Amino acid sequence: MDEIEEDTPVGKKGHTEEQILRALRRAEGGTRVADICREHGATRPNEKWSMDFVAARLIDGRWFRVLTVVDQFTRECLLLLADSSLTGQKVALALSQVIAARGAPVSITVDNGTEFASKAMDV
Repeated sequence: MDEIEEDTPVGKKGHTEEQILRALRRAEGGTRVADICREHGATRPNEKWSMDFVAARLIDGRWFRVLTVVDQFTRECLLLLADSSLTGQKVALALSQVIAARGAPVSITVDNGTEFASKAMDV
């Protein structure tokens, strides 16, 4: 493997090679993987949420989509919103309702898909 400087991030999360190796050594030493992951992700409930879409087809051939929002620390599903058409306005309204009930997270992780590019999502 090519040498990578210690402060050079690797992968999507931006961890350095040294950080990854340290985490692997801890896992080999008996530290639970879930505990190691939590140290590098959310450290408390309602800090980081993940948001994505899933899609499926009904028996009659029509598609529907489901917006999923999950708390990264507790793994609690905060929102499942299913519809045949999920516009930016619908997504923004659903998120604002979850935020009104739980408070706003520090960050929301989304993929780079076009689904979250709507002007309605700009806040």
